[in-house]
Amino acid sequence: PGAPPDIVVIILDAARADRFSCYGYERQTTPNIDRLAAESLVFQRVFALAPYTLCSVPTMVTGLSFLDHGVVAHGDRLSAEATTLAEHLKSAGYSTACVSASPNNSRALGTDQGYDVFVETWQVVPRARSADPFLLSRLALDWLAADHGPAPIHLQLHYVPPHAPYAPPPEFDLFTDPAHRGRLDGGHVSINALDSGALEPRPAELAHISALYDGNLRTGDAAVAQVLEALAKRSRWRDTVVLVTADHGEAFLEHGRMSHNSTVYDEMLHVPFVLRLPAGRRVSADLDRLASLADIVPTLLALARAPADDLPDSLDLLAPVATGGRYLIARTAGDPPLYALRTSRWKLLFAGSGIGALFDLAKDPGEGRALALQAPLVFSGLGQLLTERLSQPPRFAPA
Repeated sequence: PGAPPDIVVIILDAARADRFSCYGYERQTTPNIDRLAAESLVFQRVFALAPYTLCSVPTMVTGLSFLDHGVVAHGDRLSAEATTLAEHLKSAGYSTACVSASPNNSRALGTDQGYDVFVETWQVVPRARSADPFLLSRLALDWLAADHGPAPIHLQLHYVPPHAPYAPPPEFDLFTDPAHRGRLDGGHVSINALDSGALEPRPAELAHISALYDGNLRTGDAAVAQVLEALAKRSRWRDTVVLVTADHGEAFLEHGRMSHNSTVYDEMLHVPFVLRLPAGRRVSADLDRLASLADIVPTLLALARAPADDLPDSLDLLAPVATGGRYLIARTAGDPPLYALRTSRWKLLFAGSGIGALFDLAKDPGEGRALALQAPLVFSGLGQLLTERLSQPPRFAPA
């Protein structure tokens, strides 16, 4: 009962879940988000459906898999026929705003649908400075300080760090060895050389790049803290929902690749999902249920008590729905793409050439032992399920 809650969605680009200290990482990369997590639901098994922003953000804002929203390649734009979270909330009386530092979350790509205010940081400052997370926080604080009247608010913030280049400011470069002297840094040239196999790093060099990424994440955490502190001072803080998540993960040669958008292994897909509920709201959510970024829309709309569309690939994570038979389908960019189909136990990888692999995630969470020959019925059954779903036409054609 009462007024609908304020809803704030915070996206950290390329932030893999296992690098957050609230997910058990040994370094204190996210001390401020950790404090939020202490009073939040921390979902453990949430996955992006694509390891790249262009395809993942439309899923986050519509609740639709790429199989229905169709935005998978450069030149694709989210169809105006698709209804976004912001459009639903605006229809329910919300004041809506987004501040994005990512050109893959932009007016040009249609993800501004439903926002009263949509700020693109590269339109505010030169492109070279537009990824500064503290700039984004300042712009968000300016909007929060405005008079929104009695309307509830929906605010989305899309930060770039910890995305490459990994170059944290000195005050956040806390995890590198000051004595390290190597050939490689956290810039795109080094990352691309490692990703392509042109250079094979020494262990100390890969550890250095990984530590720079952690410093980038610590930088993003500090910028997010400014927004969280401002939210906590508002009179509606008790009635505020905050979601901290990411659009995809990041790889550090776990399966031979760096960065993202080249595989569908979990290092590129596993994302954080820290959901703070209004004060006094009690739920018995299954924090280990299999979930995806498509679940953002129905979950937040349920909290706002706003109607949702029929979303075949997403669930309200706070509803007591049995998900034992659920499966998720992910893809990379490229033509043909790589696909993955995962259930609670199994994960099938499938290439357009017809070559595939099968992993038993219960026994092999690192996806290191392919089992297609040992479990041929599982392999063929999941392959049939995947190809049948891929054969269905999308709900919306991208603009």
